[in-house]
Amino acid sequence: MNNAPWIDELHRMAEWLREHAGTFRFNDATTDEEDDILKANADRLDELADKLDEDKIVYVSAYEVTRQYGGAEEGGWWYNWLDLVETTPSLRRDADGVVETLKARHQHRAVGDIWSVLGGVEVSVIVEDESGENQSKERPHYE
Repeated sequence: MNNAPWIDELHRMAEWLREHAGTFRFNDATTDEEDDILKANADRLDELADKLDEDKIVYVSAYEVTRQYGGAEEGGWWYNWLDLVETTPSLRRDADGVVETLKARHQHRAVGDIWSVLGGVEVSVIVEDESGENQSKERPHYE
């Protein structure tokens, strides 16, 4: 389950509480103590959102990146093409370790220099909300 909308909403609620803390009136008067309570509740909302974000399932994906010729417009243009090699689900809090594992596992795929006329392949490891969401699907159009 993707928690991102809930997490974002909790952060928005916390920010709103902080911004409006001085505008609330309790018993026809707002005291510094009441403002402090509202701000503390805003902090708790942020902590809850951060905890939910750490427990969110993400996908760590390794891609082979190559440069492709796009066309002759304006002297020629090139674009990066990403081919999915592997994707691994992970908790967000563990994603950095999975990134390092996938980089080590696929480093042998990197050859040459994609920015050179001789070409090559780079390996890029990306943390994603959906598996393979950065996979190239179609050639971009020149505009």
